[in-house]
Amino acid sequence: RIARLHEEHTGKADRALKAWQEILDLAPENETALVGLRQHQTGSEADTASRVEVVTRLARVTTQQGRQIELWREVADLAQSEGMVEEERGACEELLSLASDDVINIDRLAHIYEETERFEELVALLSDRVEELTDEQEIAALHWRMGQIRETQLQDLPGAIGEYSEAWSRDVGQRLAYTSLDTYYRYNEDWPELLSLISSRAERTPDPEDALAAWLQMGEVAGSRLDDVTESLRCYERALEVD
Repeated sequence: RIARLHEEHTGKADRALKAWQEILDLAPENETALVGLRQHQTGSEADTASRVEVVTRLARVTTQQGRQIELWREVADLAQSEGMVEEERGACEELLSLASDDVINIDRLAHIYEETERFEELVALLSDRVEELTDEQEIAALHWRMGQIRETQLQDLPGAIGEYSEAWSRDVGQRLAYTSLDTYYRYNEDWPELLSLISSRAERTPDPEDALAAWLQMGEVAGSRLDDVTESLRCYERALEVD
């Protein structure tokens, strides 16, 4: 109360600041003092690092969820303005725990993870995000992205193949995922899986020319790689049936 009186009635901000700080020396989690100190810093030339520290402390002691969200957003924005990446990351992670459906924050955190090469955390974040989606193309795109991260950054090829397979099963337009699977199966001479992959393309593609090409490829794989003459002939017959 003394600090507030100094600030509101005497205009002596320096004395108010000293009073807030003395209170916090005795009670570091005193919310009233933290609010007062934050207000003082907002209207002064306090350095950003100090402001980040105070708003962070206030966010940790505030119990009202809506207020917590506002404060963590403020911390994230302040930290970003000064390139304080770790502080921004921490604030975004706190926001995620409070508002898991905040797409803007998720995208922001994903960018931070990517820039700081925290790829395992990035995959975990995207995996949680994909569970919230309903659009098949968006889901497929995220699985493709996770596949790329697993393949190129985590050297987790089996995991990448799983992501590519999920992307392809969700969206026939995910040709990058299809190409990755095709390349992998050919390189490993996994002809049954390759045949199954091409078959799914032949059955699902809306393009007659693409379907024709797929059936012809299946005929070649079945005949020359699996020595399955019956299956090969069936595939060529299906190719003749394509309009």
